[in-house]
Amino acid sequence: MENIQKILKENILPFNPQALEVLDDDLILAFSSSHTKSNVLRSETEQQLAQPFRVNYLAFILCEKGTITYSIDMQKYTLHQGDILVILPHSIGQTGSFTDDLQLWVLGVARDNLPTEIGLSDVISYSADIYGNPLIHLIDNEIQTIHGMFQLMKETKNIPSVLHHLLASFYTYLGIAISRKPTKTEKFSHQQSITKDFLVLLGKHFAKEHKIAFYADKMCITVKHLSETVKEVSGMTAKQWIQYRLILEAKVMLLSDNYNVWQVSELLGFSNESFFGTFFQKLTGVSPAKFARENKKNAINS
Repeated sequence: MENIQKILKENILPFNPQALEVLDDDLILAFSSSHTKSNVLRSETEQQLAQPFRVNYLAFILCEKGTITYSIDMQKYTLHQGDILVILPHSIGQTGSFTDDLQLWVLGVARDNLPTEIGLSDVISYSADIYGNPLIHLIDNEIQTIHGMFQLMKETKNIPSVLHHLLASFYTYLGIAISRKPTKTEKFSHQQSITKDFLVLLGKHFAKEHKIAFYADKMCITVKHLSETVKEVSGMTAKQWIQYRLILEAKVMLLSDNYNVWQVSELLGFSNESFFGTFFQKLTGVSPAKFARENKKNAINS
């Protein structure tokens, strides 16, 4: 639960929350708005806000007003009024630009400890669809209903049976919205399919496999074909994607209190700490130790 609160305050919400309710051991609900005069942008922590973060729980971000952009597992999503972004456990995110009139609700769920009967499986059954497109647009009556549910969750946080009933209702509404999403009739081009398959493989193997040849062999195509295709579709080469994924993971690990530089280098498949340090500094402009030290200091001072 402490991890959820920390991520909400330091990474997901660009404004300090007006309300942050620990509903029970497994649920946290936050509301953030730029409209409150006392609530100013945490400009002194903008650098920290842009840093990648890992979400080890299920999170739902509802945009009630304004616009905000997040990157989830290297894919960018822009939320407008009435949009919900679903962040699945173990995702890596980054908070991007947002408008001055932003209003957000965020619900964090430590799903592993929740009763199975509350309907979470109904949402998780859509996880393949969510993984491919986690941005869901609500219609007007759904926005009002879910807003009312969140308000009731705050008021009934000491009554677990009511709280879990409201959560089950929320999952039901969300499942309806997910099932309503139009089925894509257009087929991926061959080039798009190759790029998508490469990114899926990269997400599974990046920590051990840093060479393009590994992914090309897995996909039964040549290194040249893979590199040219990924570049054409995404604007980034396969090598750049591998580097980007490694840097993203390294930053998340360095910002935690669980790993030192040597451990990060080992877990990410580098032969030694020196090689990792050279790789990291070449791509970010700072050493791993300096990155961790400066950004942890910013977090403490925020």
